Amino acid sequence: MMNPILTTLRAIEQRAERAIDHELQTMMQEILALRTSLVLGERSEADSLLIKLDRLLSAHTTRADGASTQTPAASSGSLRAMECRQSPDIVYQASFFDPQFGSLEDVIAASSFDCAVQTAFSRLQEGVDCTVDASWSQGRGRLEVQTLDGIIIASVQAAPATVVAVHPSIVQACQALRDGETILSQAQFAQALLERATL
Repeated sequence: MMNPILTTLRAIEQRAERAIDHELQTMMQEILALRTSLVLGERSEADSLLIKLDRLLSAHTTRADGASTQTPAASSGSLRAMECRQSPDIVYQASFFDPQFGSLEDVIAASSFDCAVQTAFSRLQEGVDCTVDASWSQGRGRLEVQTLDGIIIASVQAAPATVVAVHPSIVQACQALRDGETILSQAQFAQALLERATL
C-alpha cells in the first residue's frame, strides 16, 4: 500500500514543474505545514522537495531578473557558481600547548596580532611562571610564551588567509537563514550535509 504522505509529496513535485511563482510558494507552505508531523524518512523526502521547489523559484526569479535587465543568460549562470569568501591577506593563529608534554591542544584564529596576543594571554593558567619572546619582522608579529623550563605553552604567528570556495547549496542555506526562513534553511543545511562529499 502506497504511503499517502509520499503520494502527496510526489503529486506536489509533478505539479511543481509547471507551476508559477505563487503556486510554488503555496506548495512550500503546504510542505512546511506537513513537515512537523512526518517521520524521519518522510521528512527527508519533504526536505529534498523543499529544496527542489526553492531552486525552481530561484530559477524563475533569475530568469525574470535577466529579462528586466537584459543580462545574458551566461552571465546569470556564472553568478550562481561557487562564491569565494576571502579573508584579509593574513590572519593570526594563537596556538596552545600542553605545559607538560608540549603537544598541541588548540588553535584559535584572530584578525590581528593584538587580538591573537590578547587571546593567548587570556587562556594562560594563573600562577604559571613563564617568559615571553616576541618579534616583528616584515610587517608581521610573532610571539612565544615559554615555561621556565623552555617549553612553549602558547604562540602567536601569522598565517596566510585562505580563499574558500562556497558551494551554492551552502550559500542558499545561509541566505535562507538570514532571511528568517528557519525551517527551509534547516532543510537546506541537512541536504548539504548529505551532499558534503561533493562540496
